[in-house]
Amino acid sequence: MSRPPDPRSPMALPVPPLVRAARLLVLGLGGALLAACNSTNPVEPTGGTPPPPAGGSYTITITSSLEFLPVASTDPATITVSVKSVATNAPAAGVTCGLSTSLGSFSATQSVKVVSLTLSSEGTATAKLYPGSDSGTATLLAQVDTSVSQLDVPVRESTVFIRSIEPNHGVAEGGYTVRIRGEGFVDPVRVTFGGVVSPRAQVRSANLVEAVAPRSPTPVDANSTLTVTLALTSAINKPNPPSDSLSDGFTYTSGDTPVDRPVIFSLDPPSGPNAGGQTVTIFGAFFPTTVEGAQVLFGFATGDQFDGVEATVRSSSATRIEVVTPAASGLGQSLQNKAVDVLVRNRGTGFFTISRTIYRYGDDLFLGDVQPRSAPATGGTTVTLVGRNLPSQAGVLLAGVAATVIRTVYACTTSGGPQCIDVESPAVTVSGCSPPFGPVTLTNLTTGQSVTSSAVFSFTVSRPRLTSLTPTSGTSAGSTLVMIFGSGFRTGSTPRVLFNNVAATAVSVNTSTSISANTPAFTGSFDTETCTTTDGASGTRFKSKSVDVSVTDLESSCTDTLAGAFTYLPDTTCRADSLAPVANFTYDTIPGQPLSLRFINQSSGGRGTSFHWTFGDGFSSSQETVTHTYAAAGTYLVSFTVSNATGTSSVSKQVTVPIPFSPQPDRKRRW
Repeated sequence: MSRPPDPRSPMALPVPPLVRAARLLVLGLGGALLAACNSTNPVEPTGGTPPPPAGGSYTITITSSLEFLPVASTDPATITVSVKSVATNAPAAGVTCGLSTSLGSFSATQSVKVVSLTLSSEGTATAKLYPGSDSGTATLLAQVDTSVSQLDVPVRESTVFIRSIEPNHGVAEGGYTVRIRGEGFVDPVRVTFGGVVSPRAQVRSANLVEAVAPRSPTPVDANSTLTVTLALTSAINKPNPPSDSLSDGFTYTSGDTPVDRPVIFSLDPPSGPNAGGQTVTIFGAFFPTTVEGAQVLFGFATGDQFDGVEATVRSSSATRIEVVTPAASGLGQSLQNKAVDVLVRNRGTGFFTISRTIYRYGDDLFLGDVQPRSAPATGGTTVTLVGRNLPSQAGVLLAGVAATVIRTVYACTTSGGPQCIDVESPAVTVSGCSPPFGPVTLTNLTTGQSVTSSAVFSFTVSRPRLTSLTPTSGTSAGSTLVMIFGSGFRTGSTPRVLFNNVAATAVSVNTSTSISANTPAFTGSFDTETCTTTDGASGTRFKSKSVDVSVTDLESSCTDTLAGAFTYLPDTTCRADSLAPVANFTYDTIPGQPLSLRFINQSSGGRGTSFHWTFGDGFSSSQETVTHTYAAAGTYLVSFTVSNATGTSSVSKQVTVPIPFSPQPDRKRRW
């Protein structure tokens, strides 16, 4: 296995074991790969989207310090909001910005979904986002006046990943601090060195653990070393805690200081072709300082024996050796497409070291990166896969869903090196507002060989976000035309709009930031208050009622709600308590429920205190306003009786339940 480089070496390039080659892009691909593929650092903060097409006076950018949040982690992501004036491009100093999240909380101890931020003189403000115990996607929405911006931060189960160990060697007595870098670290953690538990391990962040090295598991003889496995287990107080390990990840040395024995930290690049001829730099310590004094072999170690092929040494210093790899089939060896061991020997002292499975020969598939790493669930986004030895006939799965190859393998750069394949992301089905995410898999359709990238690919969905509506009130009979404003509305779609959990009618998405809808009739019960009639009698009257308004994208099942955003206005006439009621009612149909009718009390006179409905099909109800579902279409005689202490009144009406409409299939549609 490979080890991270010595921090003292000219280049600190931590390299994981080659058996985990899918974790990281081959170091040998270099910066040209990133430039060619227009990729971004996977651990850099992700920027927010620009303002919606409706615009506004401000440009808002949202960034997160973490690429994702582990479920139940106590370490928050730092959310930074940056705002500039569209007119002057100057920071919006002192402006108030609203920030909301659909998942998690802005507080570590209680549920806080919305915070108000005052921007600094640089036009920025920050908030801490804690993930909570549910997985999904935290959609962050920042708003200043009518300008908005959105950012999605995945919240998923933590997976532990060790990226590097600094330093990765020390004396056998232990007692010094080792820094372990990676992902998914959650307190409390357990760190072991060759099976011996660290006496103290502390999580500094989700990406850093500091552990005190214990005494070596066995004594280390003079002029020798002991290489052990370093393992880390995260959240050990939870069932089935995740863990990761680096075999040969830490080396103990004898005495008070490391002995003059070669130590290998890493190889750059850690893989190459079967034909050999690859220039490889070996990083480490205590190497021979002359070409004549250095010997490097590629092969396999068995016990105290090493069977391998000698490489050509080009240069050698105390911390790095540059060699040209031999052919994988040289001198009868069979190293093709295998992870091999590397031996470095000091010819002068005879001391040598072996690092196991640190280099991989192969002309087989290697998938290093994927850009972009997310795409809309509606499909149609071009995604580029980057790697080596990519096939001309390829099958690609993005998060487990088949993508279409639109450009077969080609050179990413003009100078050779990495290869690329372009695919078109598929349209995926989304349920519960949880689009799929997962690794990217590439398969050679000719040979059947597959490789999986460590890059996580996520599908994104349209998430409606409500900011305001106008007007904010209307009559209890319904049919008030309301404009709902926000973001993430899909033009051409018909979302579900609910007022007090009752469906609105005539819903239309006008733009990505506005929806129009007619309010349904109010079906709840109005509160009352005492009053005095015009002739001086005591009585009661109805009070207005504020209800929630919600919008649901039916394709993604994503919903957003404005609490108490619309107020129903009843008849506020003061009704004398001594008057008898005069029964009357109206009814209407319910969209999407052809056999259901909503019956609404429209009685006048004194306020009723008890009610009774008979629906003409053997069923009845004592509610004031009620929805009833008939078994079949037809005409029914409905009677309504209302009473109070003064008297009783009844009324009967013929109502018609329409025949359900069955849409004809689209005969032109192709499946």
